[in-house]
Amino acid sequence: MMNKKTFLICLVLLLTISLCGCQLAKEDGLEVENDRLIGVFITPEYLDLFDFDSYMQDNISSIMKKGGNITIEQDEKYQGRIYAELKPMIFDDSESDETPEVLEYVFEELEGIPFFRYEVTQTDFEPYSAISSVDYLNDTHLYIGDETSIEGTIYVMPNKGFHAYYTNPVYQSNDGQVYLTAGTGISLSGDTSERAAFTQTLEETRTITENGEEVEEKFKVTIKIAVKHPTVSINIVQMDAESNIVLSQEYMPDTMPGELKFSKDTSYVIVESKLASPYEEIIKRELLDLEDDYFTNYILDDNGFYQVSSVRLIWGECTP
Repeated sequence: MMNKKTFLICLVLLLTISLCGCQLAKEDGLEVENDRLIGVFITPEYLDLFDFDSYMQDNISSIMKKGGNITIEQDEKYQGRIYAELKPMIFDDSESDETPEVLEYVFEELEGIPFFRYEVTQTDFEPYSAISSVDYLNDTHLYIGDETSIEGTIYVMPNKGFHAYYTNPVYQSNDGQVYLTAGTGISLSGDTSERAAFTQTLEETRTITENGEEVEEKFKVTIKIAVKHPTVSINIVQMDAESNIVLSQEYMPDTMPGELKFSKDTSYVIVESKLASPYEEIIKRELLDLEDDYFTNYILDDNGFYQVSSVRLIWGECTP
């Protein structure tokens, strides 16, 4: 899995956009059809952005004629938006101080996972396009061509009861503002097994005019939500060429360092992960050898999402 900086550099393109602010606003007749779908923002709760007060003010007469009965239709006029704020990107690696300021769109007040492809123009650097924070995304893919698409997998823990995750569409307007609207949910039942996975796709086709000719632009975002039992502990077992144990070290997922240094005597490593299951103890084993540079660590957060962390493997640089 690529880190933020590597992923961003791979996506630098010549594009134009301006800054935006952060606010919750009613659409007030804005032309949503001119804005581009650029991805989704996944939340553990439904975002109720319907402007009920304005709806009541505009429809009080018809409501009274119906005897006070209220039937709210999905009128775009009353569907609210949450706008993102353009902020400096924070890198986790040690080279961040050497990186020119890079900006990203952030929904400050929302808990959830951003997954969208945005465009930015900076004063001192060439315009570029980038994918929002990928810390929670696994198996991420970007395709650019006649149809632009982004795909990714999010891991969640199984719940004892019914639970839903909501994919809220994210748009970017012609003047560069990025905002989201309320979306639909993917429902999971309490008995969902670890192998279960659910996929949701949002897509859009727009017709634009280039050099006097109409051209179709297509965009698609696909999110896969997969169930995973939480990891209780991770045992890193270093083995020599004769399959003798060189060193065994145990970590919690949230205490796992960003890199592991192995002994010069180590020929391969066994990663033993103990998983929490309501039915039985589960031990998963993964074999790593000298050709492996990373392995993936999954850290459960308070919302039931797994943060995906790449642990760097350094072979033959320490003594047991």
